[in-house]
Amino acid sequence: QDLTGLTAGNYNVTVTDANGCSLTDGPYTLAAGVTIAVNITTLTGNLACDLQAIGALNAVATGGTNLTYTWSNGSTDSTNTGLAAGTYTVTVSDNNGCIDTASQSINAPIIPNLDAFVSVTGTTNISVPLNTSVTLSAGSSNFTYNWTSIATPVTGNANIANSTLSTTSANPDPAGDFAYIVTASATTNDTTCSVTDTVWVTVEAPFEGIPTIFTPDGDGINDTFRPVILADDEVSTFIIYNRWGQVVYNGGEAHGNGWDGTFKGVAQPIGTYIYVLVYQKASDPEPRSAKGQFTLMR
Repeated sequence: QDLTGLTAGNYNVTVTDANGCSLTDGPYTLAAGVTIAVNITTLTGNLACDLQAIGALNAVATGGTNLTYTWSNGSTDSTNTGLAAGTYTVTVSDNNGCIDTASQSINAPIIPNLDAFVSVTGTTNISVPLNTSVTLSAGSSNFTYNWTSIATPVTGNANIANSTLSTTSANPDPAGDFAYIVTASATTNDTTCSVTDTVWVTVEAPFEGIPTIFTPDGDGINDTFRPVILADDEVSTFIIYNRWGQVVYNGGEAHGNGWDGTFKGVAQPIGTYIYVLVYQKASDPEPRSAKGQFTLMR
């Protein structure tokens, strides 16, 4: 006769026949069943901002004999190290076929993203005339932001409207080069991660014209005639005519040297001359032109 539902303990078996004869045998011992219980302890559960795989988990199992460990990433040790962010499951089994599983996660901190631009999406370097407001954007949102600046010359004022906004405005002054640096930060548990990005603004001094008199007398003062505020690469045409319409100087992009008051090595006479200038600053959509008269004096 089969018996089921027995608890652990000692049992005797008595067999009796039809004639009343009986035989007892025993005791027989029914052992308690063995079970496995596994828990995971976290050795390193949070990654740093560099997201290097330093996570570590330890499986602690009770019950069973000759235990084997199988992790979802292929590790077969009770301690699983070098883990990236993610969820890991361990299965523990013994030689009697008992099995238990447990899962635990390795957490990555939030890394802010930036794709900063100035005035137009995708633009990281812009030239503007003096007294021009520009839009500064971090290219992301939902983080903590801080805008700072580096100006050349160092006396420049970046004039950031609100340095803690993702998108703000600035009115850099005076003419010069301005680097706008945005830092985005995010805190996960006790870990704060920050990233930076930079955009550049060049503020151009306005062209204020050309002097009306120059004195090429060799004293080192006002000895050449040229558009002093414009850079060579901003000038495409710079021609000087005498009163009879003869070209006495054709500077073009070499205007930086300027006209020294000579033509073919001969000093030109005192009098009125005419200049024609074509230039284009980086912020100008089209070339600009200017012409006028000036006086050569000695």
